[in-house]
Amino acid sequence: MAADPDSLISLLIGRLDVGGAERQFTRLALGLAARGHRVDFLTLFRGGPLAAELEGVAGIRLLPLYQGTFQDVIQRNKLRRNFLYWRASRRLLGYLRECRPEVLYSSMFTTNFLAAWRGRQGGVPVVWGMRTADPRVMEYEGFPIRMCQRTAKRVDRVISNSRSGLELLDQLGCVKCPGDVVPNGIDAERFHPDAGHRNSFRQTHRVGDEELLVGIVGRPQDLKGHDDFLAAMKILIDAGLPLRPVLVLPDFQDPGMQRIRSLAEEAGIAKRLLWIEGGNAVEKIYPGLDFLCSSSWAEGLSNVIAEAMACALPVVATAVGDSADLVADTGSVVPPRDPVAMAAALRALIEAGPEHMQQLGARARQRIVQDYSVARMVERTEQILREVAAPPRGA
Repeated sequence: MAADPDSLISLLIGRLDVGGAERQFTRLALGLAARGHRVDFLTLFRGGPLAAELEGVAGIRLLPLYQGTFQDVIQRNKLRRNFLYWRASRRLLGYLRECRPEVLYSSMFTTNFLAAWRGRQGGVPVVWGMRTADPRVMEYEGFPIRMCQRTAKRVDRVISNSRSGLELLDQLGCVKCPGDVVPNGIDAERFHPDAGHRNSFRQTHRVGDEELLVGIVGRPQDLKGHDDFLAAMKILIDAGLPLRPVLVLPDFQDPGMQRIRSLAEEAGIAKRLLWIEGGNAVEKIYPGLDFLCSSSWAEGLSNVIAEAMACALPVVATAVGDSADLVADTGSVVPPRDPVAMAAALRALIEAGPEHMQQLGARARQRIVQDYSVARMVERTEQILREVAAPPRGA
């Protein structure tokens, strides 16, 4: 698969919402286009906050299989999920037969099984992406996973962003081909320490000079462990530490918000919290924090942890997925579902003093720049896609 005008790579994902998998595919598309490839970025539904980063970029076409947004399609059609999948798969097959890409690279269970189902019929090699290591995934992705189990032997290669994700896929019976680990790529130019953003953030939210901001970033889902984070913050606040917890959420309309508000009220720390609607501008938020906590019960390789490290933040993370390998000696790792251990680790970092915090932060950023760059992720993925790809048309 040479990077020439006849080389076409197709990427497939559900929506371009703000999320780890979506952000990584967006960076990959931009990186492949910059390296001379034509990229067709297929989505099940139109739009999403990340679409703006791809629109108008030379070499990239955005091709939604449904012309409406997710809500538009669901409300307008009132169709059963299986029929929506079938119709999307028919449109995908038509695209593959007409455009004949050299390879189709999908991500997430739903689009993975659609890619495997129609890729073989369309004569296109298929690569699956794996972005989760949640052992409870069958509880909320049961049907797509069962379809992935049935279609796994049609797949030519699997790429996971973590060892734990590849292991989970194998446990689920969804691996019948070689698998590779390609860690997430972090844009260290976008995510970096910034005194201007730090001062602006803290002034906007009236944060005192003596106050330490401890952030958690992510959707208000059970597996992100917001309840454990709040319990750890209560321990530290009750102990008299000058902390202000910061909850950064993509969308305040998320139905999970109310549960977190209730937990904060029950803990008696609601008035100490800062609620931030992060959306797609978290690079302006990280520099305002002093620490990041990741209290997840399950992760593959966390974008949030890596982005915070790129912004030179010490991180306290739970030992799930590949988080311990990512954080290494730049922060602390604690058992999941243990707010006492999280509070103790954070307190130890605070009591070590500002100079120690700065040293950890500098080491964290250096680790991301050296080992988790976007360029490295794009180059390694391109190499795998080249190994799998069909010969260019006319070759």
